[in-house]
Order: sequence, then C-alpha cells, then structure tokens
Amino acid sequence: STISSNTFEREELSFNTNHMHCINITMDISDFDQLRSESRVGPNIYDNNGQVTTAALLEYVSQCDVPMPSYYNWYTSNITIDGITLNNVGIRKKGFLGSLFSSAPSIKINTSKYTDQMIGLTNNITFNNNAEDESRVVQTLNYKLFELIDYPAPRCNLSNIKVNDEALGTYCHLEAVDQHFLQQNFGNSNGDLYEGQLVDFIAEWLPRWEVKNNITDPSR
Repeated sequence: STISSNTFEREELSFNTNHMHCINITMDISDFDQLRSESRVGPNIYDNNGQVTTAALLEYVSQCDVPMPSYYNWYTSNITIDGITLNNVGIRKKGFLGSLFSSAPSIKINTSKYTDQMIGLTNNITFNNNAEDESRVVQTLNYKLFELIDYPAPRCNLSNIKVNDEALGTYCHLEAVDQHFLQQNFGNSNGDLYEGQLVDFIAEWLPRWEVKNNITDPSR
C-alpha cells in the first residue's frame, strides 16, 4: 500500500501488468450503499428482489431505437492509491450486467470532478469488477492479446480495492477510451467517438450509439 517505481509510468497511473495497485476508498456509508444499489435503468436493484430493475432492463434492451439510459449519480469520496491520498474526488457506479446486481460494483473515479487535482497526469480512473470471471484475469489477458497483435486496445492491469475497509476484491484498472487514447493509438483525436451497447449498424438503432465527447457529432 505504498508508492513504488511501478505506481506511475510516463507520469500517469501505471497499467504495468506486473503491478497491482492498492486502492482504499472512503466515503459516507449511506452514499456507498446508495451507489451500489443504483441501476442504470432507474429502479433500485433491491426493489422486489431485483424484479423491478430486471423488468425495466428488458424493456430497454428490446427498444434499440432509444438511448440506453444511465441513472448513475456522482458522489464524493477520498481515495488512496499506493499510499497517495486525494480528497474530495468524484465516484460513481458504472457498467452493465456484470456490475448492475453486484454488491462490489464497477466504478469510475474522477479526481477533478469537484476540485482541480490529478494523480500524476491521471484524473479519470476506471475499475471493472470482474464479476462474471472467477479467475479475475480474463479481461486483462484479452486486452494484452489485442496489444500483441497490434490492435488498438485499452491498457489494463489489476487492482485490489477496499471501500470503507470492506474488501471488494480484485478489479481491472482499465484505460479510458477517450481523446488521450485516440491520440496515443491513432496519432490524433479529431474524429467522432461513440460507444455502442447491445446495438448494431442499423439506421433505426442509431440513438443507441452513445456520444462520448463534446466534439462528436450528436446527430450520428
């Protein structure tokens, strides 16, 4: 839980696969309970033992001509990474099926959400919970395979995460696909950037393609 030579690479939080980050998050207990009970489709995941959320999810999945909603909210937390502490950072739940009903949800951290601060050159941090993978390593191995065949893919390594001293397990620390990623992999970040979720290249389904930055054409 202390800083090492592998905590940073090129002044950003490292994706070195030989290093596991040690992450300690502290936040209001009721806020964390609220965070992990949220669903991206609206209802609390515990309402009627999850049946309300499941019904809403199935309704959205069957309507590919409407955007996939995200009702996840931002909360305030303090985070310590390998012994380096930042206070008053933003945290929210993320993800889809693998995170939705998990008590150890995938999360996003934005260190500059409420105040101008970074950890090295990093301010957006993504942790996937590996809930559908008992080995915890499949995502990291898959992205390494893409890297080895010279295919643009997010960098990825592992992190050990605690929230309010509750051990949540081994997460993937995943590089965000954003302007920085595009610049590193394609030499520029000028193009449109969308993310598709349960969707294909069909004209009527275009609303399901999510605009990922403020320079992307929202008309798709």
